[in-house]
Amino acid sequence: MNHFKNHWDKDLQARVLESAEKIFQERYLEIYGANGAPQAAVKKGNKKLARLLAEDSTDDEMGAPSSSAMPPLNGEGSKPWVHEFKAYLDGVDEVPNGMTTTKWWGVNSSRFPV
Repeated sequence: MNHFKNHWDKDLQARVLESAEKIFQERYLEIYGANGAPQAAVKKGNKKLARLLAEDSTDDEMGAPSSSAMPPLNGEGSKPWVHEFKAYLDGVDEVPNGMTTTKWWGVNSSRFPV
């Protein structure tokens, strides 16, 4: 996200964020319906990997404000997808050295339903 904040003007950032939220909303509603996603149990191993991935963020992202510091998106109280959209934007998802992309998706498939 830092790259876009550094190289795109604020108007373009706002338009892209609005478009991304719309696409995310459509897909979310297609998967879960208007009532939102059921609370899924997170495997203990996934928490450890998520913590590890968060610690392994790149230097250019260090010190950058997360998107959760952004103002609320379009009345998020009535929109169940907004919390997950912000979590998606805040995610630090990289494939660790030595792990195949297939293995990474296997570990993270519950977080990113297709």
